[in-house]
Amino acid sequence: MARMLAFLLGIVLGAAVGAAIAALLAPESGAELRSDIGERIQRGKLAKAETQHATAEALRQKFRAQVKNQEALRPGTPSEGIIIVEPKPSA
Repeated sequence: MARMLAFLLGIVLGAAVGAAIAALLAPESGAELRSDIGERIQRGKLAKAETQHATAEALRQKFRAQVKNQEALRPGTPSEGIIIVEPKPSA
């Protein structure tokens, strides 16, 4: 276990040192590099938000199909968008 922990620590430290060296030797100035990093962070945040939205919508659709009620979990409904419904009885 200690060997694995030491190995993982070595990987993390190696990655950190590599990133620091890459930043120091980058062909951009510090301001350009910081700007580029900031833009990449913003794109990552946007991608995260889009993925969260898509996942939430997919889960809502799956829930609606399971309870057989297309109005379930609609925004602006009572209880902050949550409607508790009983599944329709099978005929």
